[in-house]
Amino acid sequence: MSGSFTFRDILGVYVPLLLSAMAQIIVGIADVYFLGRLEPVEQAAGNYGFLIFLVISVVGLGLSHGLHVLVARKCGQGEPKAVSALVWHGAYLMGAYALAAFGGLRLALDDLLQAALRDDRLKAEVLIYCHHRAPELFFSLPALVLNAYFVGTARTRPVSIATGAGAIINIFLDDVLIFGRFGWEAQRVAGAARATVFAQVVVFFILLLFVSARRHRTYLRWRPAIPQSTTLRNILSVSGPLFLQNGLSIVSWLLFFTLIERADLQLLEASSVVRAYYGLTLMPAIALSATVSSMVSNLLGQNRSEQAPLLARRLFLTGITFCWPWLLITVFLYEPSLTVFSTHEEVVALAAQTRWSLALSVALLPAAFVLFPSITGTGLTRFTLLIEGACLVVYLAYVDWVCSWEEPSLAWIWSSEALYHGMLGALAFVWHRWYYAPRFKVKFV
Repeated sequence: MSGSFTFRDILGVYVPLLLSAMAQIIVGIADVYFLGRLEPVEQAAGNYGFLIFLVISVVGLGLSHGLHVLVARKCGQGEPKAVSALVWHGAYLMGAYALAAFGGLRLALDDLLQAALRDDRLKAEVLIYCHHRAPELFFSLPALVLNAYFVGTARTRPVSIATGAGAIINIFLDDVLIFGRFGWEAQRVAGAARATVFAQVVVFFILLLFVSARRHRTYLRWRPAIPQSTTLRNILSVSGPLFLQNGLSIVSWLLFFTLIERADLQLLEASSVVRAYYGLTLMPAIALSATVSSMVSNLLGQNRSEQAPLLARRLFLTGITFCWPWLLITVFLYEPSLTVFSTHEEVVALAAQTRWSLALSVALLPAAFVLFPSITGTGLTRFTLLIEGACLVVYLAYVDWVCSWEEPSLAWIWSSEALYHGMLGALAFVWHRWYYAPRFKVKFV
């Protein structure tokens, strides 16, 4: 990464991450798309099962985010040997977690679903999905360690190639396994889960092939690093708050859909369609978040904090350029877009009520996903945990209140997303302006 932090530098990191985010989200919504050709309850089950795996992956995502911040810092400081040790220690932690997560999923999921959901058919379909997808954890979680290395070293093209290939395979196998093509038996919900497993295996091995290339030998060594408690603590000290932060975020997302199901199953079926579309609008913001935290960490590692305001402005303009086209699509083409994800007219008509709720949320994305991830880039992740936690408490309280109405409104339920992003950006702005800038003499806003 050059020291100028020009738009070309930003796009060099951002565009591959955007392609990667697109591929990852397409994997998530492919199930919703194909299951939308079956019964609405099966589509809702695929959506709910997908969210369960997001909950399981929050520790891995937190570790990956913390690891790429540390890798970026070491790259900025010119310490390539430290990068290899960080990656190996990240692999040790992620491998242990994959084993624990697989066991917990097998042993506890049935009881959790019995407590969380009311509809028996939905419970059964979710259980089928999760049991068939469980082996994916042994590939998707280790792949996050490799992602952290590529993002931290600003060599993000392998991530986009691997996830792109995985998305193509997932979509193809969804069609084959869900509906039974080319002589295969139609497996419905189980087929969606198995397609995702195979796609994640492909992603992992493609990343391994890229890591083995000669140009990565400056940073990575194939000889395993001897576990050091100091390095493990260093990774956990940065990643730990991110575990909890990601955990709160994804668990809240799962609780969001649980509250909707307990209010009305039809609202959940429509929300599954909304979630599929909303995932597309979040692609630019997800890529922006990783770009911001990586570039801010690299800038601080180079001791060039005087360029922080300029970098923040350029990142914000990048966010507007890529996020706001979705605002226009949401305002003018929302209902036709929803028909892509469901063939059931009554489900689409109900989902279309959320147009203006989602439009407001998308409008707030550039500010929220520059201000908030820049705190992560400083390494002060305990503050991101506090801000996220405060926002999510208000978010869930609001959703619970709307779902308790005699006739809950889907538009008002989904307006919680705009409330969340507005609070996230506002609290991050306050933190930068009145805490970080006076104490560390570094201005982002």
